[in-house]
Amino acid sequence: MWVMRLYIDKSNLISLLSSRDIDGYEDCIRMVKKQLDVYFYFSKKDLDKDKDQDLITMMSAFTTGTGNSKTVFMDTAASEYPQRPVKGNFCSSFTPEQLSSIYLLSEFPDDKLDFVKERGNVLVGGLKNEINTLRRLMFDDYQYTCKIRESDLKSRGWDALQDYAMPCTDILMIDRYILSVDTLKYNIYPLLRIISNCGNNKKINIVIVAKKFYDNNEPNWDEIRKTLKSEIKQECGSKSGVNVTFVLLPQNISEHDRTIITNYVRIHSGDSFVYFNSQGKYITKSHHLQLDSLAQAFNQELANEVIKIVQQKTNEANRKNPDLIIGDKVCSFIQF
Repeated sequence: MWVMRLYIDKSNLISLLSSRDIDGYEDCIRMVKKQLDVYFYFSKKDLDKDKDQDLITMMSAFTTGTGNSKTVFMDTAASEYPQRPVKGNFCSSFTPEQLSSIYLLSEFPDDKLDFVKERGNVLVGGLKNEINTLRRLMFDDYQYTCKIRESDLKSRGWDALQDYAMPCTDILMIDRYILSVDTLKYNIYPLLRIISNCGNNKKINIVIVAKKFYDNNEPNWDEIRKTLKSEIKQECGSKSGVNVTFVLLPQNISEHDRTIITNYVRIHSGDSFVYFNSQGKYITKSHHLQLDSLAQAFNQELANEVIKIVQQKTNEANRKNPDLIIGDKVCSFIQF
């Protein structure tokens, strides 16, 4: 299991360590040192003892007191680095760890950083934008947890999540009740539309793990998947590639398994994500919705455990009743 990685170019590192006057600098440096694994996009041999003496001195302070976090140079783990230059298909062959990483990169020849940013698949920041990019992984007062109040959810509905949209390639949702057909219009459709809305014509994989309640008069799952794909494309562009998979489990979903995991954030609720009934009336007993940044190593570890459990349940469903896995069966974090 992994913690979040930061991939950083040499020029971005110099820029980051020279940003002391920018609000949030100390908090961002603390996060990088204590919570992230740092992958330098250069080799140790690229550091000139004479020309880079100031940088070497700053890096010494930057790489000490890091706790369990690690720092990696390109010459020691080249296979773990995405290829450069950055192309339009930058993320197409990424590992799960790379899809949940931050990229602080400078414009190399033929790099397409702006294109990758617009797609909204992974978190990318350019030169002189290091602090603003890292700050997106923290909430108000540089905390790793944020609670959306009941009053905001009542007044704004799922739009209350709009301010917290983050890049993502995958959405994994676990909620035993979320596929209740009469409430889809006011819950799962707008909720997932907003979570996925951070890019243009992006590719996104959605996996929903829910309880199988229907023995007779089973819903038209293909029609539900089609509608969900249409909702996502309204936000992300008609050329968006949307994969939707339902994993319907007849049993063994805990009452407390109500969570959504994306590349950078975990969202969980004290009650089912069915916050609104078939008329759109607010009905949940939950008093708030909690968001956890996966930049905090502890939060990432908890998310990893959930992914592990979902993988086990998916494997079991594949063995015992593969018909309960419906759809495209595409996900970066779950194997089918």
